[in-house]
Amino acid sequence: VVEEPEVDPDRPNLHVPALALQAEVVEERVQKTEILAPPEVRVPEGGSVTLECVVTEHRTPPSSFTWFIGERALDFHVHRGGILLEEERKTRSSASKLTLTRMEVGESAVYTCSPAGADSASVRVTVFTETANRRFTLSGVKSVNVEFVLLAVSLGLAVSAA
Repeated sequence: VVEEPEVDPDRPNLHVPALALQAEVVEERVQKTEILAPPEVRVPEGGSVTLECVVTEHRTPPSSFTWFIGERALDFHVHRGGILLEEERKTRSSASKLTLTRMEVGESAVYTCSPAGADSASVRVTVFTETANRRFTLSGVKSVNVEFVLLAVSLGLAVSAA
């Protein structure tokens, strides 16, 4: 259906469209904070992990990022060495990247990124020992599973760690 424009009686040469004003639809972008990792990250003892926290669709970049390990804020004066923190602020997204090296089992915890003025995001980091995954050498055999080692030990065979 085509609507004919109305004629303004005071100004016959001016045609006023029937729908002169239309509401402009503006899509509101929602600010979002996330850590680019699965909800649980498993790291072998002595290994490294990098957690990247990204805040997108912000009007102004966060003035700071605070990382929490469990309930404690990360403090370089208190926490051990082997920790690197990098931050980047851009027009529509900003990021904080936390890298921890030489991880220890006692560092298993919920790691939370808390950007100033934005929601927080968390992941669980579990540090595990690799002794259960170790390979062993049995006299004349190159490498075997832990289960086989247990059988060999119970039979009195000589076993040495590879």
